[in-house]
Amino acid sequence: LTANRPGGLPLSVCLDWLDDIITVEETFIRKAVLELLQQAHLLVEPGGAVGYAALLQGLAPASSVVVLSGGNLDLTRLQAWA
Repeated sequence: LTANRPGGLPLSVCLDWLDDIITVEETFIRKAVLELLQQAHLLVEPGGAVGYAALLQGLAPASSVVVLSGGNLDLTRLQAWA
């Protein structure tokens, strides 16, 4: 992701409602974006693929519901990730 850390206001709102926060490795985020494009034919931006990346990394239960969002992605990056 481009952002190194969450913004103060969004983080404070999330901390009021979430039970836990996990950190996903960048390699799994890239893998998630590529897998979603190649296998599901969905163009999802890296930030919108973090939930799926957490599943791939084994950080979330398989029964988790994941929201995929955004298409704001520089397509030239995909070549470097593949």
